[in-house]
Amino acid sequence: MTDSVKESFSLKKGRMFTIFVVIVLFAIGTYQTLSGSKGVVTAQVDAEHLGVCGTYGDAVFVKLTDIKDILLTDSFDFGTSIADASTGNTVSGLYSCTAYGQYTVHAYTDVSSFIVVSHSDGILVFNCATDSLTENIYDQLLQTVG
Repeated sequence: MTDSVKESFSLKKGRMFTIFVVIVLFAIGTYQTLSGSKGVVTAQVDAEHLGVCGTYGDAVFVKLTDIKDILLTDSFDFGTSIADASTGNTVSGLYSCTAYGQYTVHAYTDVSSFIVVSHSDGILVFNCATDSLTENIYDQLLQTVG
């Protein structure tokens, strides 16, 4: 096998693993929500994609090459809900605010930091279960996107 074939296989394997992890975590989060537990937001970065999903709403996969800007902020004004679903601790859906216009969100409401990703298809706002985990994903994005 040539090096390019090995690299291509490795990237496909990594992408499939990321998709598998996001689907499993989404299923666990859905089960927890339906059984009365709190919601879950999951974010994963691999060599080619950022994947984010919440307990409700569609998972969002963004090619790293399509990312235009990444911002880590300590607060975020959600603005107006267009179509959303929420649990006791999470919100997912489509929102609109003055700063960004229409955007997709998957976020914990009890975590203060948020990552705002501007990409070719729009804006994605998300965070992880803690500020520390959110900062770790932000750092991964900076390292892989540049």
